Amino acid sequence: LPVIITHGVGEDHKIIEEANAGAQFWPQKPATYTHALEQVQKCLDNPGHRAHIIQLAAQYRGPERIENAYKHFFTQQPAAT
Repeated sequence: LPVIITHGVGEDHKIIEEANAGAQFWPQKPATYTHALEQVQKCLDNPGHRAHIIQLAAQYRGPERIENAYKHFFTQQPAAT
């Protein structure tokens, strides 16, 4: 992080925008990519950036969240046909 993400990708674009952890762009609007690069540079210029990213990683991508996702998707029994 910071990342540049296409607008509308899952919930990640909301996290990136709300948490100021990068930027998003719209492929149909090339000027938004330049703006996204500028936003990423602002993130990198922030002295507290690394601490902020560590906090976000723990909040949104912590080991327990990954474990819960795996349990949810891979331990459910397939529906009977």
